[in-house]
Amino acid sequence: MLVDDSNLGPLYSRPNFWKYLKGLVWYRHFVIFEGRSRSNQNGNGTLLGRAWIVLDPLLQTALYVLVFGIILQTSRGMENFVGFLVLGVVFFQNSIKGLNSGNTLIQKSQGMISSFQFPIAVIPCASAVSNFFNGLVPVSVGVVVALLTQPTMSLPASIFGVLPLYICVHLFGLGCIFWAARITAAIPDFKSVISISSRALFFLSGVFFTIERFDGHETLQLIVQLNPIYQFLASARLLVLDGIWPSLAVWGYISLWSFALPATGLIYFWAGEDKYALVK
Repeated sequence: MLVDDSNLGPLYSRPNFWKYLKGLVWYRHFVIFEGRSRSNQNGNGTLLGRAWIVLDPLLQTALYVLVFGIILQTSRGMENFVGFLVLGVVFFQNSIKGLNSGNTLIQKSQGMISSFQFPIAVIPCASAVSNFFNGLVPVSVGVVVALLTQPTMSLPASIFGVLPLYICVHLFGLGCIFWAARITAAIPDFKSVISISSRALFFLSGVFFTIERFDGHETLQLIVQLNPIYQFLASARLLVLDGIWPSLAVWGYISLWSFALPATGLIYFWAGEDKYALVK
């Protein structure tokens, strides 16, 4: 029996990049549905249920206020250390979610990858959408707490800048997912490196201190300022606590990271498309 195999191709092949991108756009409704269905599951199976979505950032902030504000006294000289800290905590957690979500994402999704034929970049995109929706309540809680703890409570016009900043944070997170997912698919040991890097970033992103603490250490100060996560946190504090819009240079730097990282990450992720089905 003769079979015409002229239209057959490898099962797990890497398509042309533009064809791949068109396929990703075609799956956009699935990405949004999958992302939303996974979101806001914190507290499932507990007595308080979804109340933990609000309680979690509040309790974490209370713990950090106790440790860094009262015990270590890093709050000296700050008018609103609670607002400063809560914004740092919620925006840092949203900024770092991409690294943590991308960690061994391919290994965790092997059931879907081996069962269906689709652009595998759909999985990181759905994870980023889930992170976006998961972060809405904590960030809203953080902004409200920061405003309520201001010495002279007011609603600055700059508060509207939080939305584009939040979008930039999650575009940056999408880029992190692409890079982390491909790297840990190829080198599973890199999971530990990412975990350690996440902890290091917590201490190098100004979550609980101002950059003025590095006066006299210009190199260290420059390293912190070049950290995009620090810029996210500093911009959120300017918008909410100081009522000031970040400079165009800061917005430009944030935008560069927020668009360049997912763009390069998508290309890097696509380059490994034909290998993901074989990952153990």
